[in-house]
Amino acid sequence: MWMNGLTSRLEDLRSKLPVHRNKTYLKSKEAVPQYLTIHHSGTKTGDAFSFAKYHVNHHGWPGAGYHFVLTGKGLIQWCHNLNVISYHTKGRNRGNIGICLVGEGDFTGLQRKSLLDLSAALCSYYRLPSSAVLGHREHPQQQTVCPSINMKEFRMELSKAVLQKGEQGTLPPVLRKGMRGPAVTLLQKKLRHAGFPLPGYGIDGIFGNETEQAVRNFQKSRKILQDGIAGPVTWSELLSVKPR
Repeated sequence: MWMNGLTSRLEDLRSKLPVHRNKTYLKSKEAVPQYLTIHHSGTKTGDAFSFAKYHVNHHGWPGAGYHFVLTGKGLIQWCHNLNVISYHTKGRNRGNIGICLVGEGDFTGLQRKSLLDLSAALCSYYRLPSSAVLGHREHPQQQTVCPSINMKEFRMELSKAVLQKGEQGTLPPVLRKGMRGPAVTLLQKKLRHAGFPLPGYGIDGIFGNETEQAVRNFQKSRKILQDGIAGPVTWSELLSVKPR
């Protein structure tokens, strides 16, 4: 999973933060996000609890605006499931994971390391390029200096970090109907080993209707999003299954 290597710094607050009594955030049906967006809080102090309280009570939002809050001590506070469409980048929230650094630009070394490690973990897991990681101000029609870091330099650092993680082993590519090739052949073999045979066409390296249905059936059995796409979550589940 994406949090491997981060657990000592990760504080799971998904069920512990203030939320609105009547409102809830929508959830994306897409298996893979389009962006990671970096923010700063614009405050000297704060944490996921204080930000969630402010967002709910002052803005009337369903909950905290960010998916992650990074404290000065490098703690990674996890606020939402990653498919939650929270409010952090006006007009660009769908498929967008929001990461907030506590501060106004005077970020600590521990914060910067956690930002780099978290971003690299998510990019590696979802197979996102570093160009998918944007500062708040880089999105269209955003009137802000947020997140007060040099994003070009950060993306260069991130590319190196993702490459290093890739050398340690990455998941196969995202596959969907219409694709073909060795990666599809591997997918079909893993489906068969997991107990989801392809009786019509077998292992032919072509992602057709039969393979798509087998992927959906496997996803249903693992209680994950049933979209028929072999993305990072589906691959992780498939690769963890021992052959029957």
